[in-house]
Amino acid sequence: MNIVEKHAVARTRFDLGWRTLKVADKRLLTPHMLRVEFSCLELNGFTSPSPDDHVKLLFHAPSGEKVMRDFTPRAWSETEGAFAL
Repeated sequence: MNIVEKHAVARTRFDLGWRTLKVADKRLLTPHMLRVEFSCLELNGFTSPSPDDHVKLLFHAPSGEKVMRDFTPRAWSETEGAFAL
């Protein structure tokens, strides 16, 4: 195995899963960054093996339209049903 093969980037696609999250806590980390912690009992099979992974969250805007945003998962515990962005 040469150095290029050893450090090659490999994309891994995971099956999509819909989960319902409930905001459990939120705190301001900086004036423009918020840490949001969710409770979710549906984390079975969730994984985030890389620091550049992302999750998509679907929100209902006040206008009623659906809005999707990407976020970076910071921590999660399948056994505790906890998830932080």
